[in-house]
Amino acid sequence: MKFARFSLYTVAVIIIFVLFSGCLDSPAISSSGSSGTGSGSCKSGYAKYTTSQGHCCPTGYPYYYDGKCHSCSEGYNKYSTSAGYCCPVGYTHYYNGKCHQCSSGYYKYDTSAGYCCLSGYPYYYGGKCHSQSSGSSSGSNTVIVYNVPVDDRTGCPAQKDLQCSGWIAAGSCQIQSCTCYYSGLHGDTTAAYYHTSDGAYFRCSGAGQTLSCIAAAQAAAQHCL
Repeated sequence: MKFARFSLYTVAVIIIFVLFSGCLDSPAISSSGSSGTGSGSCKSGYAKYTTSQGHCCPTGYPYYYDGKCHSCSEGYNKYSTSAGYCCPVGYTHYYNGKCHQCSSGYYKYDTSAGYCCLSGYPYYYGGKCHSQSSGSSSGSNTVIVYNVPVDDRTGCPAQKDLQCSGWIAAGSCQIQSCTCYYSGLHGDTTAAYYHTSDGAYFRCSGAGQTLSCIAAAQAAAQHCL
């Protein structure tokens, strides 16, 4: 009887020891992917960076903030006019080795009301840039249409005449083509883009006489497959 009790007691101790050892010695299950909260390695295409706060982020998106991974540090973005570089918000153009507020040859002046105007035309009023201030009567007062800021998704400025086609079914979503008409530096011009029913934009290259939409149309169709 004493032996039986001793055996039961011994077995119970062994079971407890094994369970306790399992809790202490079992390797932790690490989570992989974009969350990267585990202690293990990341899945293919992801990595932990010194700027990702311990999270696994996709290649090319090494900065983690606001709950997700980004290609640029906080306060910086990549724009269609930044040549693949991360530029501060408000400085969307990259050339000559740094980021600028305006495209090459254009500047923001104290007298340009926040608009980018061509060099030599620092006064903005009446919807355009001018070489002289309003009310000046001496000399030439040539009017130059300002460098129109455009939406990176569409290539169209905020002030425009927009015309869109009807929706066309294409696989898993629908596609709509849009053309905008506006006045640019060299007079009236056009831009165009494709828009899908699930919210994707595919901007055509060029504008006016150089407008080309073949690649954008193919990309939109591929998106909806």
